[in-house]
Amino acid sequence: MTPARATPHAPPVRGRTRTIAHETASARPEVARLDSGAPVVDTLMRSRPTPLRRACRARGIVTHPGFEMLVRQMPVDLSFFDYDPVAQTVDADPSDVLALLASQ
Repeated sequence: MTPARATPHAPPVRGRTRTIAHETASARPEVARLDSGAPVVDTLMRSRPTPLRRACRARGIVTHPGFEMLVRQMPVDLSFFDYDPVAQTVDADPSDVLALLASQ
């Protein structure tokens, strides 16, 4: 199976999911075709709003920054490297890690 290519005009993948790609920080992401209730997760690991997040916010679409996705994956990664107590702590309450990343 060939993975879907990330282009602004990619066909829907797995139902209502659509990939929107932007190649540079100055690119204008295409969000006009997104449903107002569409979940948008920006995979860039930045706390400040990216062009994608700003464009979605202008349309009232809720977005999630990439670092939150990173934090939510941490427990699995920590367990893989035998840091189970730390993994359990982060899994139970990731707020300290999220706050630390947001302050950078």
